[in-house]
Amino acid sequence: MEVTLLSTGIWPHLVVLLLAASMLLVGLGPHVSMAKADTGSDGHWEQLPLYGGEVYSLAMDPVDSSRLYAGTWGGVYRSVDSGKTWTPALSGPTDLYVFSIAVDLITPAILYAGTENGVFRSADGGTTWANASKGIYNRLVTNSMVPCVVIDPKVPSTVYATCGN
Repeated sequence: MEVTLLSTGIWPHLVVLLLAASMLLVGLGPHVSMAKADTGSDGHWEQLPLYGGEVYSLAMDPVDSSRLYAGTWGGVYRSVDSGKTWTPALSGPTDLYVFSIAVDLITPAILYAGTENGVFRSADGGTTWANASKGIYNRLVTNSMVPCVVIDPKVPSTVYATCGN
């Protein structure tokens, strides 16, 4: 299955996750708090029940394509049924803007979230989260916002994060 993540400057918070030729997840923001899926060749779009607010990021488990993650202005949401239903994370970035989510390609239960208050890490597929920001700030960075977090695909113990504005 080919997976593509696109982002566009036309709509600052438009994120698209191409799951397969017949399935697209789209997060729209700001001011539109929904995710949609193309449900077939007729081009029909269906609003999905994601209630976390504006969708800033989407990610998919590389082993189980039905397991999806959405970073919203209300925290991290997880779906285990290809986006039909969503549940919020139980701890960690529950009331934070989550700008990016990275899934470890080797161990998909390990996730990182870039938030308005640093980096959070989950080792259990997004059920619980802990702050993992230690060591990424220096004296030049005054803003704890992390708009982007990426896991090195060849060395998953290496995580890259952008800091501040």
